[in-house]
Amino acid sequence: MPDKKEDSEKEESSIQWVYTGKEEEWETFDRRTLRYCEKKYDMLGEKIWYGTMPFVPDLNPIEYYQYCCDVWRSIESKDATQAKVLWNQQSGFFEREWQMNWLNRQYRLLFIYIEEHCKDAAETEMINFSGDRSQIRKYLYKLFGTGTGGDIHVIEIEFDRGMPEKGKSAFYRGIDMIEKLRQLETRRLYFLKMCSPSRQSTYPYCQETKLVRIVLDHINPEYDDCVARMLDLVKINKMIVTVGQGGLVGANSFETLDSHERSFSDDWLPSWKLLQTSLVSEYKRKLKSGEDSTPAPKDKSKLPVALAGVKVACYACGGAHKRGDPACKAGPNDVHPDAPQHFKMRMAAKKRKLMRGPKLTQEMIIILKRKLKRAKRNIATNSTLEKEHVDLVPSVDSCMKSRMGVHLERKRLIP
Repeated sequence: MPDKKEDSEKEESSIQWVYTGKEEEWETFDRRTLRYCEKKYDMLGEKIWYGTMPFVPDLNPIEYYQYCCDVWRSIESKDATQAKVLWNQQSGFFEREWQMNWLNRQYRLLFIYIEEHCKDAAETEMINFSGDRSQIRKYLYKLFGTGTGGDIHVIEIEFDRGMPEKGKSAFYRGIDMIEKLRQLETRRLYFLKMCSPSRQSTYPYCQETKLVRIVLDHINPEYDDCVARMLDLVKINKMIVTVGQGGLVGANSFETLDSHERSFSDDWLPSWKLLQTSLVSEYKRKLKSGEDSTPAPKDKSKLPVALAGVKVACYACGGAHKRGDPACKAGPNDVHPDAPQHFKMRMAAKKRKLMRGPKLTQEMIIILKRKLKRAKRNIATNSTLEKEHVDLVPSVDSCMKSRMGVHLERKRLIP
């Protein structure tokens, strides 16, 4: 019976992917390596990949015991038999030297795993790397990470604007609210992963409050009532908590803050979860009730700004309306003498096309020629064909005469 550990390693090695060091590949590489570490080290996977494992010699006895328990659980998640053996006091598991050797070995194995999946510039940097292997992610991010190309400030500005589509506002009328909120939350998580853990608490674009402010600043006016109800709910809940803790609701509390003071306080802001739930619920309610969630149609009764102050005249009758208006009494092909020259030429071409009449197709001409040729060949010997020839020639002549008559009539009508 195959071992589960061998099956897991075989499955991991069968997944073929390559990291070349391109900036657009960093997010995928980072996510794949983090997933590998979490599968192999369980709760310690993220710390090992980000290089935030505590330094063993600096831990006090209580912290060190908790550290050993975390390492033991990580080993137990992959190999329960080995974990059972290591829990024995004589195994040396609880010695600091053992723990440091184990952690160094894991970083060495992780380094080998990354190097196996690297190519081109990334592989070169892995080969030339000679620093602390626990900081391999930080080292690779400085070289190839997203945002290292100098455009991180541009991404921040786009996030501040609500990540609008080209030529539209961030929350235009009819937008898919679920997808839009997911897009903004994904961008915040991108900043969170990009920033080093030690600076995430101070970097504003990692905070939920920043995301909440962006949504409230750019939300479509059709959601104003929903936002107002949500803010009132937040205000009441905070008032209840304040009174329940024995405090007083006075003039300096958050419900009396004006727009200027709110810029320096986050107490009045709802949580991201509450904001997301409220907006999605309102969006679904609008869809269910059949309210117009599409962009507002243009009012065709209003003239464009470019035509403001310009006199409108009908080209067919000369009246103070547009051609085709129900009040217009002119025919479909009538032209007023004061109409522009280009309109007169277009209508004249239209009349010529209408008066051209039916024309012989190429197939009809071929058939007539064949009948005429056959009649000429047999006219001397076959009386039936002679009669056919006599009947055929007038038909051709009449067709040509009718086309000539149409041509003469057209010349007479068109000056």
